[in-house]
Amino acid sequence: MYEWTTDLAVDDLLIDKEHQHLFELLERYYLGLKGQKAPMDLLLLVKGLIDYAQTHFSHEEALMLKSGYPDIERHKQLHRTFMLKVNDFYTKLSDGKLVLTLEVTNYIKNWLVAHIKSEDVKIGAFLKRN
Repeated sequence: MYEWTTDLAVDDLLIDKEHQHLFELLERYYLGLKGQKAPMDLLLLVKGLIDYAQTHFSHEEALMLKSGYPDIERHKQLHRTFMLKVNDFYTKLSDGKLVLTLEVTNYIKNWLVAHIKSEDVKIGAFLKRN
């Protein structure tokens, strides 16, 4: 259900590999939710996904900086906005103010797909030209 597909490739080996891993983590969370894992186990999966997303964004931003990507600041802001939202999910989940549902996975999946297809592909195209 939450699988990386080749139409999400940006043609950068590191970025594509990290995107694939993000989808693997998302799939683990979905399967845990579907299999009714304990809330603490699901919370750990969400935290792992958030931590890995932050690592990935750091790598992507370093690549943009190194290559002179012209739209880096706007792209970084998109990352910050996403991180604020998912950290808010995590806080609400850990405080018991949000029930573990598909809302979290669907938000993350939809954001990732839209972000990759509309933003990250621009990085790949820029890297090819330069």
